[in-house]
Amino acid sequence: MLLDVQTLAHAGLRDGCAILGVREGAIFRDGVRLPIRPKGGFAEPQIKQTGEGVGLRRKFRGEHRSGCPIASSLDLVGDSWSLVILRDLINGKKRFGEFMDSPEHITTNVLTDRLTQMEEAGLIERRPYQAKPQRFEYVLTPKGRELHPVLQAYCRWANKHIPGTWVPPKAFMK
Repeated sequence: MLLDVQTLAHAGLRDGCAILGVREGAIFRDGVRLPIRPKGGFAEPQIKQTGEGVGLRRKFRGEHRSGCPIASSLDLVGDSWSLVILRDLINGKKRFGEFMDSPEHITTNVLTDRLTQMEEAGLIERRPYQAKPQRFEYVLTPKGRELHPVLQAYCRWANKHIPGTWVPPKAFMK
């Protein structure tokens, strides 16, 4: 959906700078959903706060906040769970139940959502390992494996600056 500057100005979005995304007939601005009327224009503000997952799908379709490499990378893996899932994959976990056993206690719906988004982003690949009932395991793609040094850097930084953080396994740090 394309919106012209006049429509955006009507929504209080000067030059479209504050727009976070347009999807499902709504504009999201600063975490607030602004519904669009069917005939154009915007409905009276029915402000609805959005949750953690809002906008994540846009991030995995290649839409980014800016051309900044840090912001663009965070659009892919900057949520609370993606790097934890990548850590688990690097450490050998492959199946849904194995991810559920992680000490961070990710919920099933969030795990399902993140695995789907990471697959769409090309970071992981889903492979069937059982036909009936059909079940899948997840493996890192080359693109996902390239994030391993980033996770190692996070570990080194946290171990140096955050008291009480766990020392990662030696195999993880190689």
